[in-house]
Amino acid sequence: MARKTVEKHKLELKEVDVEDTSTFTKIGCPNCGSDVPASNLNINDKIAKCGNCNVVFSFKKEVRDLDAAVEVASKPEIIRPEGIDIFHFEQEMDITMEQPISIPEVLIGSLVPFISFIFIMAYFAKDGAFPLWLTLTGSLLGFLSILNLLNRSNHKIFINIDEQHLSIRRKPKKFIQDQQYNVRDVDQVYIKNIGGYHVYMMINSPGGQKHIKLVSNIPSLSKARFLEQEIERKLGIKDRRVPEETVITPPK
Repeated sequence: MARKTVEKHKLELKEVDVEDTSTFTKIGCPNCGSDVPASNLNINDKIAKCGNCNVVFSFKKEVRDLDAAVEVASKPEIIRPEGIDIFHFEQEMDITMEQPISIPEVLIGSLVPFISFIFIMAYFAKDGAFPLWLTLTGSLLGFLSILNLLNRSNHKIFINIDEQHLSIRRKPKKFIQDQQYNVRDVDQVYIKNIGGYHVYMMINSPGGQKHIKLVSNIPSLSKARFLEQEIERKLGIKDRRVPEETVITPPK
């Protein structure tokens, strides 16, 4: 009988990073390592008693970590909202969105035309006695401010992420310089709700951690969360709560 030759093939498997999304925990005694039963836990005061060695200890940290894990796990996947375009090419990602309107723009866009109108009315009411140069200047500024508001759809923010850098630029700049950061220094992306939604980035620098504002006055939470979600996904950052982050409770 012919013998069959059996060849063994080694299947190389890629290392898989399994993200821990546990929304439960066990409380262990810091003295002896035994699991503490639920009957020995005071949930209100966050105090536990070990039935094995009879020590009493606090488990506040475990509760805080659990709350943070539940919050992260409860964040839904955000589908790309209208007004944000995202494009992937090889190792790069480009995000384009309309620049959110700022409070100074609102004030200028409403006050300057009103003041210009007063100047024009004063000029004609006084039969030219009101300074002509002031009237013309006010009229020009009023026209430019209205034109700026009408042209809002062409005011864009461009976020580019490649293998080395995260860059953000604005067109027009509006007195804001272009920004560029090393992707290895980005620790976390998060949202603050301060009269509007603002996307911040936590950067590790030689002088310590810095908090950089990326995009201000985003009109909707879905757009802010989509930016946070896609930037962290591209950079391979595991989302976690940071002290400066605004905790936004989802509607029940």
